[in-house]
Amino acid sequence: LKLLVQPAITYGVARHGFGMSSSGNVWLAVALVLAAQPVGAGVHVFARQYGFGEDATALAIVLSLLLSLISLPVLLQLLA
Repeated sequence: LKLLVQPAITYGVARHGFGMSSSGNVWLAVALVLAAQPVGAGVHVFARQYGFGEDATALAIVLSLLLSLISLPVLLQLLA
């Protein structure tokens, strides 16, 4: 969900909120690549600290990392 929804929202805000064009705009490309990054380990640190959802966050991190191995190259190809 994060690998698709967050870049889509970022694209919409950048295009319509900030008026960025999609042709050759390096700032739009950087924003989209940053938005398409997998879930960070900080989520698991908080889950572990509060003792809630540790297994679920660990699984989410691993799955989002594996899925980003597919989604990031596709996104970069679309931006090229």
